[in-house]
Amino acid sequence: MSRDRFKKTEDKLYNYFNKEKKIATLNYRIEVLKKQIDKINQELRECDINIEIESSSPRFEERVQSSSDGTSYAEREVIRITDLKLKRKLSKEIEIEEIKEEIENIELDNSILEYNLQYINEEWYKLLELKYKFKKNETQISLEMNISQSQVNKIKQKAIANIQRWEEWRKVE
Repeated sequence: MSRDRFKKTEDKLYNYFNKEKKIATLNYRIEVLKKQIDKINQELRECDINIEIESSSPRFEERVQSSSDGTSYAEREVIRITDLKLKRKLSKEIEIEEIKEEIENIELDNSILEYNLQYINEEWYKLLELKYKFKKNETQISLEMNISQSQVNKIKQKAIANIQRWEEWRKVE
């Protein structure tokens, strides 16, 4: 078993055992983005827009400031700010979709491993869980499972070899 393949399999196990945490973090991010979108929608509904005073020298006569296209400075600013808010909203909606896709990919990547881990020896599963979910070292695992450190290492090697075989079978199909 090559060192590179062993490391990749270990990475998959770390990802598998920590997927709930990762998915919960991504779902929380979606909720924050949704709140931001709701706030932008509320600002747009209420026309909550502050317009800066035009930078030209102030005149105290009554007249409407307009341009060649017939829109005033205030109208142009309202349109510009509204466009900015709509762009922010769109970028947040796109980010939500990208996060949803990432969650789906995490679930898909882990589905085969999850299915196959159902059929693994209970002792092996516990060892993998201690190592890759709770990030315990071999000494801690050996004490918790009442086996020697060399047994921990052997079981881990066998379990990872089995997982690699599942990956190979998946590629053949």
